[in-house]
Amino acid sequence: MDYIKLTLSGVLQYYSDNNSIALRTTYNSSIVPTKSAIIGLIASALGLPRKSEKLTDLYNTLTTKYKVIHNGQIFDDFQTIKPLKSQKNYMNKFYTRNQFNTVGGGIRDGQLVKNIQYLQDSEFEVYVGSKNTDLLHNIFDAIRNPEYALYFGKRSCIPNKPIVTEFKLFNEEELENVYDCT
Repeated sequence: MDYIKLTLSGVLQYYSDNNSIALRTTYNSSIVPTKSAIIGLIASALGLPRKSEKLTDLYNTLTTKYKVIHNGQIFDDFQTIKPLKSQKNYMNKFYTRNQFNTVGGGIRDGQLVKNIQYLQDSEFEVYVGSKNTDLLHNIFDAIRNPEYALYFGKRSCIPNKPIVTEFKLFNEEELENVYDCT
């Protein structure tokens, strides 16, 4: 299996390690890139839509590993959510199961306070592996000229240096101190 190297460096990065799709008020970032985030980055570069069946193929075909270059810090951000009128019924059902603090200091009325944790000033080397070298070439070319904007977990988390610079294949023996992305 061969690997290509991606450099994930940004002022802010966010990798969700929570698979829940329910509305929640605390969003904790994983402290390392997740496989689903890397696949999402690659899918954006390739121009794949979110519901594409090719996403599952990519996830099952590619192997991802990471190495920490610079450990960043956790940055807490507080935002507010005001549900749309179309979401009122959903929110009322949700409120009966969950209590939230509001901007005014109360419970259940008005805007909800949402806590998001980002990684600040982190840098990772991510190795994407496949037995198909042509697929790695396609990924490399797509990241250099992406179809959609590339970001690290959320749209506000943009790269601050090129993700790829040169096409070079690595084999398993060349990868030292790397860990599997989960």
